[in-house]
Amino acid sequence: MAELSPVTVGAALDAADTLPKGVEGAMDGEKPPMNQLEEFKKAIGPYKERYGHYLTQLKPWRDFIRLSKPEGDIQKRLQVNLTHFQINYAVIFSVQMLAAIVMNPSCLIVMSVLALVWLAFLKKNDDPSWEVSVGGMPLGKTQRWMVLSAITGIVLLCVVGQVFFSAFFFFAMCVLVHGILHPTPELGFGEEVALKSICAGGCRDDLSPWPGIYLCVTVSKDLVDLRGHRAAVLCVAWAPPTGGRSAPTLASGAADGHVAIWRETRPGSGVWSMVHQMNVPGAVNALAFGAAEPNLVLAVGSGDELGILTLLVRKDILASPVQQAGESWQVKALPAHDGGVADLSWKPVGSPLELATGPAVGRAASSGVGQGASKVRRLVTCGADGRVLVWLGDARGEMWKRERFLDDGPDGVCSAAGLVRSVAWRPNFGLPSSTVAICTEDGLVALWVQDAEGLPWTVQTSWKVQGDARRISWAKAGTFLAVSVQQDGAVLYKESAGGSWLEVASVDETVTSPAPKKSSLEEWE
Repeated sequence: MAELSPVTVGAALDAADTLPKGVEGAMDGEKPPMNQLEEFKKAIGPYKERYGHYLTQLKPWRDFIRLSKPEGDIQKRLQVNLTHFQINYAVIFSVQMLAAIVMNPSCLIVMSVLALVWLAFLKKNDDPSWEVSVGGMPLGKTQRWMVLSAITGIVLLCVVGQVFFSAFFFFAMCVLVHGILHPTPELGFGEEVALKSICAGGCRDDLSPWPGIYLCVTVSKDLVDLRGHRAAVLCVAWAPPTGGRSAPTLASGAADGHVAIWRETRPGSGVWSMVHQMNVPGAVNALAFGAAEPNLVLAVGSGDELGILTLLVRKDILASPVQQAGESWQVKALPAHDGGVADLSWKPVGSPLELATGPAVGRAASSGVGQGASKVRRLVTCGADGRVLVWLGDARGEMWKRERFLDDGPDGVCSAAGLVRSVAWRPNFGLPSSTVAICTEDGLVALWVQDAEGLPWTVQTSWKVQGDARRISWAKAGTFLAVSVQQDGAVLYKESAGGSWLEVASVDETVTSPAPKKSSLEEWE
């Protein structure tokens, strides 16, 4: 057997030795050389990813240059145009500032030097081994960035301040004139259809989350863009009207737990403002307003591990010599579902006597029968723990307790159905009974019924749809029940004269249930 000679593994080649042709390359961990253009692209890459999406909001310039004489709508034109063309205005301001700097040699030199300094700084600031200290105190990456920003601001103010303010004044005058002379932008047909009522947490063409809310006022065709969220908006809810010409109120919840309450500053003005905001743990999976009287209450279900149910109660602040009139929102947090709250639904407001007539009404009112229903609030929630809870609160929404856990008993129809995705309280105004519909991840749809307050809840009926039932909703009158299945399917049901629920329509014919099917809705009218 031939003797093997020892070999040194990983030994470096002598300086005189060369690698064979075709195997040259960089050593492991060695960065390939880059020219200045590539270094510049790499330096601005993170900023391009963070702020580049604003350029997608640039409006067509042919629409921007349309002008017309105002006809008593100057304020409305300014409000709409300043929002609609804000990116166009920013581009014009940037071009104007660039032209002013180029035409001034001293400004051009200073700006060029600052640009080179910033390029070198951005490259060096990412080096973890770079240490800078001032007076013996080390400066971190953020502190170094702040110091250079302050120095840059001082230099710009001293050298190009006059040029900047002159250009800004001219730009402001041009924007004011354009905002007055440009007609109110109108939505295209596609935009008007897509934004008929509201689209929240939607996606743009690149399917990236959009942390904003679009409101389309169909009467005036005005597009209102509400900005205040930093994460994708997951759910929205309108507050019930309070009577008279009250300002519309809207609540929105985002994936980062941020909850915002919006209100139109003046009914019909089209100008909205954020009147309150707060943060809840986890994502906002569901939110809904309860009755507006005597206090407006907003229920928020969060997706954190504790599954907190948060209740916000609006309080009016009366004017006094030391403070102006306003409002405040009191917060009450209740642990509800381990693993997160999936959905919630309020019981519609209404006394069981509303549909009653005759002498019995007076006798019942005098004895107090049926009046307790109008003095309490009830709420149903579901969560990741597979439970369905009914909550009871006072009329003002300040005191809350868990009233009932819906357990379907020995039959176990719902207990073995998996995660409850959605719940919806049936609007049956004037009736003493209560009905709550639920749907689960394995396609189960069940109706819980309570004949009167204080009596036990029972499962009246249940059936299955083919696929994951994700959302359930009642028609305004409580006559139809819609179930959202998978990602793009929906099934519509209606109660027959015998009390059974029959499928009357479906969005996708592949999403059907074993329930009997009628040919059209007219047969049930």
